[in-house]
Amino acid sequence: MILNRTMKVAAILALLTVVLATTPSLFQPNATAQTKSTIDSNSRYGVSAWAYPGVRTPNTSIEAKYGAYIIDSSTGEIWLVEGNNKPQIIGGVR
Repeated sequence: MILNRTMKVAAILALLTVVLATTPSLFQPNATAQTKSTIDSNSRYGVSAWAYPGVRTPNTSIEAKYGAYIIDSSTGEIWLVEGNNKPQIIGGVR
């Protein structure tokens, strides 16, 4: 009977350990938006790069393309860079 109770306690502790180990979000703070006071020169610009491969078949030819979106977190302006072209302003966030 004591062995059975010990096994139950061990199983509960093992289950609790697995649950806590697989839910790290319980220990991380929620995401928050940047404020002007938290923006410094190292975090002013955000970049999101993209690319897709080209396709060549007997009936189709699509060139590979690549580029990036750049956001200025201080002004809210958004630029698009395609290939080796210069950045173009495509909008903004206010």
